[in-house]
Amino acid sequence: MCFSKEVVEKMPKMGFNLNGRVRNFNLTKNQSFMSVLEAVINSIHSIEERSEKDKEAFKGKILIDIKRRDTLIEGIKEIKSIAIIDNGIGFTESNMESFLTADSDYKSKIGGKGIGRFTWLKVFQNVFVESIYKDPNEGNLINKRTFSFTLNNDDIIDDLNIYHEEYVDNKTTILLENPILEYSKGLCKNTIDIANTIIEHYIEYLLANSNIEINIRDESDTVSINQLIINGLIDSKEVDFSINEIPFKIKHLLLRKDLQKNNFIYWAANNRVVKKDKLDSYINTIKGATFHDGAAYYVAIISSDYLDLNVSDNRLAFNIPNDDEGLFNNILTLSQIINSAKHSIQDYLRDELNRLQDQNENRVRKYISSTAPEYQYLLKYKKAEIRTFDPTLNDDKLELMLHKLEMEHTHGLLSAAKKIKTSSDIDGYEELLDKTIKQLSESNQAKLAKYIAHRKVIIDLFEDGLKIKDEKYQKEAYIHNLIYPMKLTNEENIENYHNLWLIDERLAFCEYIASDESLKKRGDRPDLLFLDNSAAFSDEEGCDYYNTISIVELKRPMRTGYSNEDNPMDQMLRYVRKIRNKDAQTKTGRTIMARDTTQFYLYAICDIDKSLEEILESRDYKKTPDDRGYYMYHDKYKAYIEVVPLDKVLYNAKQRNRAFFKKLGL
Repeated sequence: MCFSKEVVEKMPKMGFNLNGRVRNFNLTKNQSFMSVLEAVINSIHSIEERSEKDKEAFKGKILIDIKRRDTLIEGIKEIKSIAIIDNGIGFTESNMESFLTADSDYKSKIGGKGIGRFTWLKVFQNVFVESIYKDPNEGNLINKRTFSFTLNNDDIIDDLNIYHEEYVDNKTTILLENPILEYSKGLCKNTIDIANTIIEHYIEYLLANSNIEINIRDESDTVSINQLIINGLIDSKEVDFSINEIPFKIKHLLLRKDLQKNNFIYWAANNRVVKKDKLDSYINTIKGATFHDGAAYYVAIISSDYLDLNVSDNRLAFNIPNDDEGLFNNILTLSQIINSAKHSIQDYLRDELNRLQDQNENRVRKYISSTAPEYQYLLKYKKAEIRTFDPTLNDDKLELMLHKLEMEHTHGLLSAAKKIKTSSDIDGYEELLDKTIKQLSESNQAKLAKYIAHRKVIIDLFEDGLKIKDEKYQKEAYIHNLIYPMKLTNEENIENYHNLWLIDERLAFCEYIASDESLKKRGDRPDLLFLDNSAAFSDEEGCDYYNTISIVELKRPMRTGYSNEDNPMDQMLRYVRKIRNKDAQTKTGRTIMARDTTQFYLYAICDIDKSLEEILESRDYKKTPDDRGYYMYHDKYKAYIEVVPLDKVLYNAKQRNRAFFKKLGL
């Protein structure tokens, strides 16, 4: 069709830069379906406008007609076009004028932003409009208006004619064709998912206005939106609440699982869902929960004039701060709204939440009883917090949560103790003191119980290690790692894992500990080296003098066949000579410095067979008072040497802890 210059000049023009407006419109690839939703709401508004102006009774109808290609996107046929067809008021002159005006306020009274049509061109290459309508302003004249809406031309060829064919009803078609490639994936949904997306976005409106019939025709498949809502709605209750005298509404819904896939909070503005949050973001206990005997999920819809007035232009967010930051002290925030809404949600779900929290508490009780008895007291003092734990936590994460709760409880007790110390309230002093001491005692008892139980396990493992009949290096490494991890210093042993108490409690508090680390590059390796009581810096830069140095040499259980040249006592004395000769270094390369007065303590942990006994007695080693080991003092090296059988280490460890084991029934 060709138009004269005069006709073209009279063509209606967009009162703005269309390309620039669409380009600057913020819409992500995952939000492609917003273009369809905007067309649907236009149809709803059109039907409402006709209801207000048309004296004749009619039933509003919307048909979403989907055409697909044969190509697949993630197993679903790609969408070719979507037509939204309604029997609303149509593209009257006033509606057409509004369409041609950017950011039109024609629909401002019903929350319209005048920008929804830009989403069409953001997602689709072509848009075609055909509107047949009876114009009450022109004596019910039947008009037919058609035009194309593309980015290729800011001019719209508005073809308006008297309709000469048989009139049945108003009919407006918005045909959205040829999705832009980058948005195709976001559009590609099956019929039910499309229906659920529409329901989710307009659920507040659809629940309140069942007089509009909405259907989806997707090739041979037809779905009724109205029927899905009727079948899916189990319960509905609306509650009013206010914050700082600003009124809000919350609608509580129970929806069947085929209509709803999780528990959500919907934030609505002008009868549209703007954003949604998972309910378990605010109520832990709800995570993974279903209601109505497992048949339904819960949805809360929060709405208010306040939300209507503060929705963003693209209707994907609110112009409301999230938190109570200093700049927003006088502004109502989303956090305040949700905190108030939570009370209503918890009240509506009270019975279900109590059931879920009971289950949660029982699960934690079983875990504490079987695995972590040290947290038993928390069930008494932190029961409310435990009941609100995330029910999907695995045991490792549950342990972390209990540990965190323990730290919070301890911090609270310490704060209470500080308050007692500085309190001037004589009357409440004694009561607060008794309460705090009682809780501190229970907490410490639980920790002590855990500590003692750990020691019992280590002693049992040590005893088992003495019976191992594997290769010699495996046996020695087993005992070594149990006492202190090999190849680590105390600076590297971040978690401070060790069981030095098996030998001597005091060793754990030395300044420097090295396990199986060479004294020099490719040099001798003491099994355990302890440096303590460092003095002032020596004359050599970067070197410390140590007043006390301890060395532990571990030998595998049941080793035999020691000789004068190969025995643990001489081995340790060789280490002493290296240190006294300044020929030994720490792992970091610092020279180990010893004064003439530096005292050495040498412990050989080994089974004493006949060969080792003969060597000890030939060198005047004395029997220990318990007749289980040998000792001597080496004057030249100022070294106390003790040979301790492995079974003596085990016996002493048992004796030192026997009273505690008995108390705990271990």
